Amino acid sequence: MKKYFLGMMAVILLAGASAFVKSNIDSPAAVYHWYYVDAAGSVNVGSEAFGGQLKDQAYANAHPPCATGLNADCIRGFESIPSLPTMATGEATPLRKP
Repeated sequence: MKKYFLGMMAVILLAGASAFVKSNIDSPAAVYHWYYVDAAGSVNVGSEAFGGQLKDQAYANAHPPCATGLNADCIRGFESIPSLPTMATGEATPLRKP
């Protein structure tokens, strides 16, 4: 048993160290279900943005479907389809344009 101890410790240390190494493979960008937000901050039934297509945060930032200069959310992204209407903030909101 003593002669295997050093080998087992090496395997355990390697396995533990590899758990904290960042992968070189780029993960795909998260995509969201986007919905328009009304003036009261609510997302209502039938308010899908981008024609209901799944888009990522970068696309929403580059193609804002709302007027510029707004001081509130105009669209919100959800990872899964929410139960509408909702006041939930979702997981993504595009950058506001000045």
